Amino acid sequence: MSAFAVCSSLYEGGRDFLDPFVDGLLEAVSRTNNSDSVETIFAIDDLEMPSLALSRLAERLPVVIEPAALGATPTDVRNVMFRLARASRADILVFVDMDDVLLPDALNQHRSALQSGEISYGELQIVNRNGLPTGSLFFEGANVPSVVFTPDAIVERNFFGLSNTAVRKESLTENASTVPGHLVATDWWMFTKMLSEGRTAKRTAQAVVQYRQHAQNILGNKTDLDITSILKRCTIIREHYAALERTEKRQTADEKIARLVQQLRKRPEQLTTEITLACNGASVWYDDIFRLAALAENDRR
Repeated sequence: MSAFAVCSSLYEGGRDFLDPFVDGLLEAVSRTNNSDSVETIFAIDDLEMPSLALSRLAERLPVVIEPAALGATPTDVRNVMFRLARASRADILVFVDMDDVLLPDALNQHRSALQSGEISYGELQIVNRNGLPTGSLFFEGANVPSVVFTPDAIVERNFFGLSNTAVRKESLTENASTVPGHLVATDWWMFTKMLSEGRTAKRTAQAVVQYRQHAQNILGNKTDLDITSILKRCTIIREHYAALERTEKRQTADEKIARLVQQLRKRPEQLTTEITLACNGASVWYDDIFRLAALAENDRR
C-alpha cells in the first residue's frame, strides 16, 4: 500500500489547462492499487474561486487548498505547496504543474523508481498548447542518466522539474524545500539541495507526464533563442548559483555564464551562428545556454 499526495500550484492564467490536468490526474489514480490512497494538495496563486474550480476533483479525492500571501512570487507559492506536502499523511509526494498532464501510469512509475531511491524523475512527452503530441520527448538525445547520486550531475543543466518528479516525503526536509523566494528555478534549487543532503534519484522506466508548450512557459522546450531571452535565462542561472553554497564546479559554471553575458552585451550580432547551433542540439533545461557559452568562448579565442 502507498499513500500518494499529488501536489501543484494553481494560477488564473492556467485555468484553460485545469480540465485536462484533472482528467490526467484521475486517470493516473484509477491505475493505482485498490489499497493505495491519494490526496491532492494545491497552493493557490491567483486562481479565482479555487474550491469551485476544483469541485469535480473534490468529488473523487481529498483536496487540500491554501492560498499564498498577496504578492507572493511563483517560488513563494510553491513553498506553500512544499510546506503542505511535508505536513501531509502521504509517503510519496508527486509534483505536477497545472499546465501539464500526468500520464496514466505516472503514479506507478514513480512508486517503482522510489523503491531504490528518494527522488524519482521521468521522461516528458512534448505536447503543444492544445495538448496534441509533437512526437518529441524532452530527454531524447540529451544523455539523461538513469541514476543520480550527487548534485554535480545538475550543475550546468537540470532535468528535475516540478512535473516529472516525485519524492519520498521523509526525504523532503524543510531546509531543502524552503526555496529563496526571488529564484525562478525553484525545482533546480530544491533538487540540488536534496542531492547535497545525500539523496539518490532514480529515473522511471517510462514517461510520466505530458509537457505543454505555450507562450507563458518561461523555459519550455525552446526551439529558438533571442538575445533578451538568453540574458534572462543567464540571470536565472546566476541567481541560482548565488543562492547555493559555493563549490568549485558552481564557481566555474558561473564564470562561464558571466563571460557569455559580457559577449552578448558587447557583440550580440557576431554570435548569430553560435545561437543557431546552440538551439539545434538535444537539450534539457539550460543545456542550450551552456552550449552557447562554450561556442562563444571558442569563438572569442
